[in-house]
Amino acid sequence: MEEALPKWFRVLGWSALPGAWILALRLLWEATVLTAREGGQMVGFALAHNTRAMVPLVLSVVLVLLWVPSAIVWLALRAAKGERPSAAEWIEVALGAGALVILHLVPSNT
Repeated sequence: MEEALPKWFRVLGWSALPGAWILALRLLWEATVLTAREGGQMVGFALAHNTRAMVPLVLSVVLVLLWVPSAIVWLALRAAKGERPSAAEWIEVALGAGALVILHLVPSNT
């Protein structure tokens, strides 16, 4: 059975997911655990000013932000044609959406 998403598109998504998750989890940790333990934080300040990895992390988030809606539309169009997307494809989309939800829910005023 042929996959609904092309291989190059899936590789693009999988390559962006680690950076998006690293940034999402780091900001979530700063906004919750670190803030509870040490008081108010400028969430992301140290990461943005002391880490050379910030540019690739932000670029991966932007890529995931573009990739997830594209993948959902692509899968919906293929499903409308009667093709059934694989579970692995839905898992990849869910992982991307999960990282974006975490980034959206991290409070910006902590």
